Amino acid sequence: MTVPLGVLKADAIAFDPPLPQPKRDAIGRLGFGLLNKVVLAFDQPFWPRTRPMIGLVGPDQPVSDLVNGLLLSDKPILIGLRSGQAAWSREALPDGDAVAQVINALDAPEPTRSIVTRWGTDPYSLGSYSFIAVGSSPDDMSALGEPVGERLLFAGEATNPEFFGTVHGAYLSGIREADRILG
Repeated sequence: MTVPLGVLKADAIAFDPPLPQPKRDAIGRLGFGLLNKVVLAFDQPFWPRTRPMIGLVGPDQPVSDLVNGLLLSDKPILIGLRSGQAAWSREALPDGDAVAQVINALDAPEPTRSIVTRWGTDPYSLGSYSFIAVGSSPDDMSALGEPVGERLLFAGEATNPEFFGTVHGAYLSGIREADRILG
């Protein structure tokens, strides 16, 4: 089974019989955060071409960091990141308002295209990434990754205590469970 930790934390899946208590406890202790993006495409870059990141300082900024897409795709794209409460607040904004906030903060031209993510309200994710919250430990991620019986296996980034919160961690957990199946 591979579902985001946010879905497990919300009890969006009914397990019958219920999951073992140690696994439910681990789900309850682990943290699940939110990182949303505003992706902006432009005809031409207006920012330093070789700088990998651009930071906007201050709690009222619409994004905290901008990733320079030129270095990743050779296309004039900026990827604005926002986490925490500011990311939750933005989830209620229409796309146009979220984009306008970033454009105004950058004093940038209108983008040719934009994408705004809302992982927190997506019913299939309910957040973006797992983390070791206060009161939890990597052992909770290991417990989450333990099979229930012989047929219910768990994979996903939240089950990887070394690379949690990453696509790489999710990938490695899938390999781990495939190896378990192939035995």
